[in-house]
Amino acid sequence: MNLQISLFVLFTAVAQAQWKGCSSPWPNITPGKQYTLKDKCRTLAGYPKKFQDTEVTVTYTQQWSRLPSKTKTAVNTILKESIEKSMEVYRKFTKLPSSIVVILATESDADFTAETYYPNLRKPPCQIKLLKRWTTEATTNKPRVLQALSHEIYHCIQSLGKIGNHPDPQWVREGSANYFSNLVFPDSNAEWPDKKHSGFTDEFFTFAKDFALQQIKDTDGDLIPIAKINPVSASIKFDKAGTTGTATLTSTPFTISVFKVAIDPGRTAKIYSSADDNQKLAYRKSDAKSWTDMATDSSSGRTIDLACDEKNTKQAYIVLFISTKDVRSDKVKITVATGKPKKCGARSGFVLYPLFDPTTSGGYCPKGTHSSRLAIWCCPDGT
Repeated sequence: MNLQISLFVLFTAVAQAQWKGCSSPWPNITPGKQYTLKDKCRTLAGYPKKFQDTEVTVTYTQQWSRLPSKTKTAVNTILKESIEKSMEVYRKFTKLPSSIVVILATESDADFTAETYYPNLRKPPCQIKLLKRWTTEATTNKPRVLQALSHEIYHCIQSLGKIGNHPDPQWVREGSANYFSNLVFPDSNAEWPDKKHSGFTDEFFTFAKDFALQQIKDTDGDLIPIAKINPVSASIKFDKAGTTGTATLTSTPFTISVFKVAIDPGRTAKIYSSADDNQKLAYRKSDAKSWTDMATDSSSGRTIDLACDEKNTKQAYIVLFISTKDVRSDKVKITVATGKPKKCGARSGFVLYPLFDPTTSGGYCPKGTHSSRLAIWCCPDGT
């Protein structure tokens, strides 16, 4: 009897000893301070474990330990895959932290899936706290949680440097963590637009139009140097009558694509597209400095006047296409509907006398006109 009691006490003591303070990896910090968790944690079976040059310890809280076995099994598999693949990619171009502690918690926050900090600034171990949402989605959205943990691991890499635990600038921290975690797991990104960000497509479209014209300014109002986007030629295939033509444009979502189309001169035309809510297009004449938003049907939108050209040279128009769809590649069809050709070369009753050029002390014809072969005056182009 005494032996049974002794064994019971021994096993109880061992079991209780397995639960330690979640902040124990940082003995110099008061539990609950400097981003640590004031709770009891136990190390997940199979950890600590080496991934490349990083020792990863996974722990879980007492509340988390009460979750169903199905959830725990899913979490275990995802942890290994996400950490393994992330370290394999990140080690190729950056320094990895020597140690990381991942805490599986049941805290709930509507805006966050995880939190990552160095309790001791820039000194490993890095702490990644995975909140309730991450564990819940482990059984419902595997691509999402794989990328989310990879995102947090990249924060550990970032915070080894000058950024430290400082939350700003967010576009640097979050943007780079999104980018590099998507190199590891490209099929998911929590920051992709959803119903909460329904206006993002319009905002991105406005940005794209300015960017393509190299008109982005900094907070001081100075233009930011931007490399020119060279347009890709797109061929318009016309019907037998030669009045209606179409072209299919392809773009990668969340990028800015620019195309060039050529239309016969000496006629009117309308350009419209098959764009849906996640697609936006605009067009401009090749020498214009502003865009016209492209209509989505033939009955709306502006009619453009394609002036006559003495050499019958096709007129170039630039088309901008952006997409915010959750797909690898997106397509849209544009249609060019033209009117009857004008009678180019016909005599016109309109004439304009040449303007004086003080530089040469001679005369010149204003833009849109040319010197007449018959007399000293300027005639509209196309006449």
